[in-house]
Amino acid sequence: LKKGADFYPHFLEYTRDCCQYIRSQKIDFTKIKWDVSKKIEILFFDGPKDKDLLCQCLTIFNESLLPGKTILVFQDYQHPISYDLAIALESLEGKLELLHSIEAGGTVSFLLKDVINIQVDLLEKEISSSQMILLWESLISRHTGMVKNRMKAAYALYLCMTGNVEHAKTVLNEVAFDRRLHAGWQNWQDISRLNKIYGPIFDHYNKTIIKH
Repeated sequence: LKKGADFYPHFLEYTRDCCQYIRSQKIDFTKIKWDVSKKIEILFFDGPKDKDLLCQCLTIFNESLLPGKTILVFQDYQHPISYDLAIALESLEGKLELLHSIEAGGTVSFLLKDVINIQVDLLEKEISSSQMILLWESLISRHTGMVKNRMKAAYALYLCMTGNVEHAKTVLNEVAFDRRLHAGWQNWQDISRLNKIYGPIFDHYNKTIIKH
């Protein structure tokens, strides 16, 4: 589809065999109104790629989530360039329990263990540089295989963004790239706004990782 094209008709086509179980609504998600009496057992996030959008989504549904029962599923968790989402979730210490990491896709799911206070736990939470490093180490240690590699690649991008280019290069050297991760990296470096932020680590990738 062309940029900005409407994919809703395709959604209806692809789900027609189970449409009796689905009520779909085409809407700007920031304008969704949810009946808090309708409790949610599974909430699938496909769209929010940073902390601000995550907070907007949680604000809509938070009162209907059930600690100990609700599963939160994040489609873009493993998308390295969207690392702000993964690190925001990691900062919710004790609130989430990792359930699934889908290596063949980008999805990671969590069991909600405790109520999330969006203002205190996310919006107003200040994280020092040293605490952020610990969060990244914790996040990476949760995973194995290509999921771990994607998280390490994300960490390298974060380090570059914060000016720690040499550390970023060291981390990137530890990443075992697969075809999908190579494709993402090559796509991102062709986007000018990303190249302005991550140019040094993209250069390192081309000079060192590609040659190997």
